[in-house]
Amino acid sequence: MEKVLITGVSGTVAKSFIKEFYNTYEIYGISRNDSSQQILSYDFPKVKCFLGDICDDNKLNTIFEKVRPDIVIHAAAIKHVDLAEDNPTQTCNVNIIGSINVIESCIKYNVPTTVAISTDKACDASNVYGMSKYLMEKCFLSASGKNVKFCCTRFANVGGSSGSVIPKWDDLRKKGQPLTITDTNMSRLMFSPKEAAMLIQKAIELLKNDTDPFILTKKMKTVKIYDLAMCMSDKVNVTGIRKGEKLAENLVSLKELPFTEQIEDDYVILRNKQTPVDKRLNSELNSLTAEVMNQEQIKELLLNCGIVI
Repeated sequence: MEKVLITGVSGTVAKSFIKEFYNTYEIYGISRNDSSQQILSYDFPKVKCFLGDICDDNKLNTIFEKVRPDIVIHAAAIKHVDLAEDNPTQTCNVNIIGSINVIESCIKYNVPTTVAISTDKACDASNVYGMSKYLMEKCFLSASGKNVKFCCTRFANVGGSSGSVIPKWDDLRKKGQPLTITDTNMSRLMFSPKEAAMLIQKAIELLKNDTDPFILTKKMKTVKIYDLAMCMSDKVNVTGIRKGEKLAENLVSLKELPFTEQIEDDYVILRNKQTPVDKRLNSELNSLTAEVMNQEQIKELLLNCGIVI
């Protein structure tokens, strides 16, 4: 059984991957949050976790030395846009320097397959979080070699994650308080934690069979944030847009189209070579151009996040 080491193991995406592939891999994890690790151990007792910070390269190397992983999933990051705007130095320390530490440990210990989790905010980045993830993508793809290979998955919003509005709104709804949105025109591409886990697994499989570094993302539907809020409650307050926030998000940009191939419902963005013209994605993918979720699809998304309306 292959060994998988997950950074940021106490996060939503990591836990979703563990749930889906608990009996497929021997799973290890790193995170700074001891309370979340304790809860994780109750739900998944076979997962061996280490307390550690990816900014501490010595501790990281010690963990890699003990585990000797076959696969690394790099999910640790500062993810909240407004916090990143207010704390740019710490965001860069974690999202860039910490990611470089992961890369160097993977190279030092000859990890064959490493998948990093990126974000749509890295595409045409315009805020601290997005720019830090854009640089992370560049670092991972440039490090990839013949025997130690790296790739990235580019996520949109993962419904129900700690960075999602859904759990926050559900808490407000249960308390009888109005939901808060920043702008009625805001839209987001969104998918479920299970879909996120399956995308990571797809990246692992592709990377094992391909020598070219790539970014993998998938076809997603867009959610109009006001529609999502109204589906959960009829009490909604508009508070105004936050620092670093955009009304819409890109998943594949115009400049990436020559390097992007659509394979069924997935999109592969190659770093080193252009895609043949007849296989390219025709237009940029963003929350303005994607198919919009209807009310029933929004309710299904919420259900997949454990919320019944």
